[in-house]
Amino acid sequence: KMGKFRGTCYKLESAIFGNSEVLDHDIRIEQILNEMTSSAHAFCVFASEELRDEAVDRAKRSPVVFRGHGLELLPSKCEPDSVSWENWGYLSSPGHKARAVFRGIGIVMLALFTWTVLFYA
Repeated sequence: KMGKFRGTCYKLESAIFGNSEVLDHDIRIEQILNEMTSSAHAFCVFASEELRDEAVDRAKRSPVVFRGHGLELLPSKCEPDSVSWENWGYLSSPGHKARAVFRGIGIVMLALFTWTVLFYA
């Protein structure tokens, strides 16, 4: 059981970020997957480098086709366990990076203003 302060913080956090424990069972998983945007890149993780090299060689000799599109297999320059998979990917919005930069600048300016008011007031 949560105390009053912790319960209030939990409710505030749930209101801001959403409650991940409560799922809407009316939404079908297939619908969610179809609405997701994806990138043109995918990673295949093999059990060994030999198996990876064999797959790349076979793909060069006989192209891999998926849903009518040819796939190109290239060896990655890093090991799978060295990739931060949570932070990897492309966003569909072209202005996302610019918005993120301006948001960061705004947060820094707000923090500086708050610090100035509290410290020098």
